[in-house]
Formats: sequence, C-alpha cells, structure tokens
Amino acid sequence: MKDKKVYVLKKDEFDFFEKEVAFWIGILGLQNYEIWLRSDQDFEGDAGCSLEDESSRSVDICLNPKWATKPTKRLISLAAFHECCEVLLRPLRLRLNTFYSFEYVDKEIHKIIVTLQNTLFKIVWKLKNKKEWNLLL
Repeated sequence: MKDKKVYVLKKDEFDFFEKEVAFWIGILGLQNYEIWLRSDQDFEGDAGCSLEDESSRSVDICLNPKWATKPTKRLISLAAFHECCEVLLRPLRLRLNTFYSFEYVDKEIHKIIVTLQNTLFKIVWKLKNKKEWNLLL
C-alpha cells in the first residue's frame, strides 16, 4: 500500500495564512475578538479554531502544519476564511448547542460556511488582487 503524500507548510505559507486571517477579520468585522494563531500541532483537517467561552472573546486559530493536498495561496486563504466564519458564527453555535446536538449544529453551521465559501469567498478572492479592490473598501 502506497503512503499518502504529506505537504509540510513552510514559514512563508504560515505567514500568508496569518495575513489572510487578518484580512478576513477586517472583512467580517471580527475585530472585537482576541485571535491567537498557532501552527504547532497535528489534527484532522487543514485548520481549526477553538472558542470555549463566548464571553472571553479569545480564539485560537490553528493551522495544521501537515496537509494532504498541496497548499496553494487560494487554499490557504480559504482555510483562513473558513476559520474566521467559524468565529463569526460561534455565538449562534453556542446558543443552538443548548437546544440541539453538537453534530446537528455543526452540520448546519458548515452548510452556512460552505455557502459563504461558494459566494463571498469566491467573489472577494477574484477581486482582492485587482487595483479596483481598494476602491471598494
């Protein structure tokens, strides 16, 4: 059986992720959160975030240093966007978890995030590297 290829992120890729998280924090209006970025652990998926207590407004966003797919700038930006959407939707997640199972809420939150990835992310990704982008802000 052939081993799966693992791509280890380089420092410049983590730096790009950090820049993209800062970009999406601004676009999504998440400046009222204290966000810590890490790339020091392996876990399932390319990136993840944790926010245990909504009142703390402190969030860890982790970038997995090992990816199963080649990390392009677009994929790194998409991971940053996804995690910032998790932060944006976290208050809703916490409220819904009191009424529904974690699995159900997680599935529904991810439906919203996928919709945002397929709409907002795609539009901004196409526009943000153009000169006209600065005119929109």
